[in-house]
Amino acid sequence: MCARIHYNIDLNVLKNKYNCKKVVNDDKLKKGMINKKNYIPIIFESIEKSIADEEKSPQKIKIIQVCLWGINPFTYGKFDKDIALINARLETLHEKKSFNVLINKNRCAVIVNGYFEWISSESSTKKVPYYIFNGKSQSKTPPTVKDEEVGDKVKKEEKEEKEDLAQNIKTEVKNDEEVRSNEDTIESIYNNSHKRKKVVKEESATKKIKTELSSEGTF
Repeated sequence: MCARIHYNIDLNVLKNKYNCKKVVNDDKLKKGMINKKNYIPIIFESIEKSIADEEKSPQKIKIIQVCLWGINPFTYGKFDKDIALINARLETLHEKKSFNVLINKNRCAVIVNGYFEWISSESSTKKVPYYIFNGKSQSKTPPTVKDEEVGDKVKKEEKEEKEDLAQNIKTEVKNDEEVRSNEDTIESIYNNSHKRKKVVKEESATKKIKTELSSEGTF
């Protein structure tokens, strides 16, 4: 999944090409740049019974449905577009619980013309957007990302990096404080132990002196 994708295909073309029987929610379709909180078509298979011929067994048909871009975390109940996940990575797909429970079920095909990846440039602090597609795009001019969109992307990534760094610093400080607290506790126990030993020794010495004086007094 990508944060920014491009879609510019007529739904009727998809319907005819992939032999889809119906289109659902097509009024929400948006063409062009697609990001979080936008809608995009998917194709999936569903088993449905024929209304015209009830005697026929249920048939598997293909359906186009225009859906909100993103995946709802499986641990979260009601769908909320504000928390929809849009950045699944193939390298960690099997590790993250939000995605691995969906790998072998609820699958579909997401239809796009292409997607964008931001690459760091040695000659500039700005990240450069690269448009990735199959090379068969009908459009002669690939879509572009506006400078402000690139800036927003970079700012978001920088913000996330700063938040992660701040969290790591907080964790390190907390760990250091715990270590110092443990060291202070150990030192306190050590000092108190020595004080108790010193008091016991002094009490024993005093008792010994008293015993010796008492013994001398008997002669």
